Amino acid sequence: MTALVFRELPHPGLIRFSGEEAQAFLHNQLSCDVAALTLGRSTYGAYCTPKGRVLASFLLWPSEQGLYMQLPSSLREPIQKQLTKFILRSKVKAEDASGDRTLIGIAGKDAAARLQQVLGAAPTAPHDVVHVDGSTIIRLPGDRYELAVPREQTPRLA
Repeated sequence: MTALVFRELPHPGLIRFSGEEAQAFLHNQLSCDVAALTLGRSTYGAYCTPKGRVLASFLLWPSEQGLYMQLPSSLREPIQKQLTKFILRSKVKAEDASGDRTLIGIAGKDAAARLQQVLGAAPTAPHDVVHVDGSTIIRLPGDRYELAVPREQTPRLA
């Protein structure tokens, strides 16, 4: 891909998991190694039934505010509700964060240079994550990046 593509991603939903036991709770519920996930990394994963049937696949990343799970917006509410059933007495809170952030996709060979110019940073390896001024930049495979930007900051990126 040679042209720079810059688009808002309207279809993903976001669930934010916060609390001191959020990482351990999700590690026990999801298919990915959440315990090994650090502030500078993201991962793909799945939420499955006890028999292994996939209910949802997602992108997961940690931030200062908690762990964000990005999945199709049509699955956000049922998956959040299902996971909430298992929180019980754990010190975990699951909340809809879809309205808090604008998700923006940037792709193309000049994507890294454009991110460097606009935000002052660009992750270098796939699934690397950089946090800049409340925004999160995730490097995906290929020349693709995703930004999770606080709603109030969206106009400055346009």
